[in-house]
Amino acid sequence: MTERTAATPGRPRSPAAGRAILDAALRLLGEHGYAAMSVEGVAAAAGAGKATIYRRYRDKKELVMAAMATLIADTGPPPDTGDTRADLVALLAQVQRLLMTGPVLPMAGTVLVEERRNPDLLEQFREAAIRPGRARLRPVLQRGVQRGHVRPDIDLESVVDVLTGVFFARHLAGRDAPPERLDSVVELLWRGIAAAEGPGR
Repeated sequence: MTERTAATPGRPRSPAAGRAILDAALRLLGEHGYAAMSVEGVAAAAGAGKATIYRRYRDKKELVMAAMATLIADTGPPPDTGDTRADLVALLAQVQRLLMTGPVLPMAGTVLVEERRNPDLLEQFREAAIRPGRARLRPVLQRGVQRGHVRPDIDLESVVDVLTGVFFARHLAGRDAPPERLDSVVELLWRGIAAAEGPGR
């Protein structure tokens, strides 16, 4: 979701103000939920006027969807050291930082609550936060298959489910996933997916 593109009179839009609005929308969405947050509250939290927001977004839903599109920053290409197992550990650390240090995991509960009333919010969350994280894992696993490190008969989507799901499972259980745990997670999975002659065998 992007800002409205129709030309409007007045001063040029401030990138700093735009960022403050989106940050405030994410914060209030996570703190209060979709139903309780308001454009007025976002404006007050961002130090902006309601008119400033409405010049950019038609309504609250469009504002929220634009804010969720900023959840995952571009972290560059996935690691490629030639060692698939090591690449998975490094990439899992990147995914951990994306999920655990920002609003992604708290936001998951918010959009799930709204699933029946506003299913497109959940779909936007998937598009902005979940699919990019999953997409970073696939090429590493596919390269592993091509290099003979990963068994070619493995369902890679199931592997991605396990690697990403560990963060949500531990978060719900009230347990952190410290960096040293990531190696043990990959090792446990690696025993089932590694090719007989690949690294670590």
